[in-house]
Amino acid sequence: MLSLIAFLAIPIIAGIVFIWRGRRGRRVGDHPVCRKCDFDLFGLPDNQQRCPECGQEISRGVYTGSRQRRPVTVLIGVTMILMGIGAETLIIRSLDFQHYKPLWLLKRESIMAPPVSYRALGEIDRRLTRGLLNQSDINGVADLALAEQGNTKKSWNNYWGNFLELARSVNKLDDSRWKRYAEQAMSTPTMVIRKKIRRGDPIPIGWTRPSARAASNTRLADKIHDTITVDLAEERAGPDGDVPYPLNVSGMTTCIEIMDPQKINTAPEGFYNARIRVGCNIYDDHSKEPLAQKQYDLKGKWELVAADGQTVKEIHDDRLGPQIESAITDLHLQHYAKNDWCSLSLNFGPLPIGVAFSLEFRAGNQHWRTKLNEWSGGIASSRRGGWISASGHLKDITADKVDIILHSDINEAMRTMDLDEMWVGEIVLKDVPVHRMNPSTKPSKR
Repeated sequence: MLSLIAFLAIPIIAGIVFIWRGRRGRRVGDHPVCRKCDFDLFGLPDNQQRCPECGQEISRGVYTGSRQRRPVTVLIGVTMILMGIGAETLIIRSLDFQHYKPLWLLKRESIMAPPVSYRALGEIDRRLTRGLLNQSDINGVADLALAEQGNTKKSWNNYWGNFLELARSVNKLDDSRWKRYAEQAMSTPTMVIRKKIRRGDPIPIGWTRPSARAASNTRLADKIHDTITVDLAEERAGPDGDVPYPLNVSGMTTCIEIMDPQKINTAPEGFYNARIRVGCNIYDDHSKEPLAQKQYDLKGKWELVAADGQTVKEIHDDRLGPQIESAITDLHLQHYAKNDWCSLSLNFGPLPIGVAFSLEFRAGNQHWRTKLNEWSGGIASSRRGGWISASGHLKDITADKVDIILHSDINEAMRTMDLDEMWVGEIVLKDVPVHRMNPSTKPSKR
């Protein structure tokens, strides 16, 4: 490519020569002219010894003929230069200068903000794939990637994880660096718990984690085990994760703790503690034993208030109903005939107010009202909106379409982590299609 650029410089140089020769011109005629200033000396007296224009002694020499510029030659030169510059521009614009940057410059650019870092790391990956990096180069980039991964104050760039996993796949990343990558991959979880809870009400608690500090399609997976301890409730140990889940899946793990009646009878109102111990075993797709084991101890507080205290403010405003209904999109109702299992999912756009609903299904003269002990819950969302799902058993539902009635339900609101204000009303979603699923298939549950 560079040799082609050099070759195309030839017409530019030739064009410059043509312009110079065309502007300089050629000598025409037989008149004597001054050697210094090119003044026509024809017709001067015989005793004239100097040029009347510049004073140069004529005896020092004269030329024969005056110079006449050649515009055609100049035009040819300009054309050649423009053609050369145009061809050079097209080639340079198609040239990827990343291929020619030294590795030290790419490493420096890789820690800059996107998109500069994306281009630099993409080029490093290309060189690794094509075998253009020696082991010392790979180790240097890997150490920089691991340092970036360990710096949790800085946002994570998945391209670093892509490089590390690519190097591992071609046996260019040693076990110690691979283990360090796995240990640093899981993002630190955070406890979530409802801040104010009435005496005797359920205690919503859980933990959330952001996406892993790993490759965009990481080969790492984790198995999770957690133990939740809440004051005034009995200790609960979650089941050991028996199936590894992709480590880059973010989300929230939640549960509902029940207050111990013997404890709450005498417990004073005020603040109480909650603790979650999260254990995580991290695997890759070639290991039977965990590459790394992490444990997190999360702590939080919640406030016990009187049984008749207000923890959710109810807003009665009929004008909000149409706005809430119009925010509902992507509504799906699936039915599994083998075990009468139904799954409802919908997406809320931004809402004018938080909502919490229990569900009722109606088809002709039949109707089904969901119960908390039979369903995974109702529908609740804060103002942010987002995907919401609920599932459970509905017996003898044979209709192809049903009406879904969303009843505002304060009990559903009190089972959420953060809903402290909700709309009161009812929304009817008419003629929702029932999608019949494979009778032998049941939705997977983690």
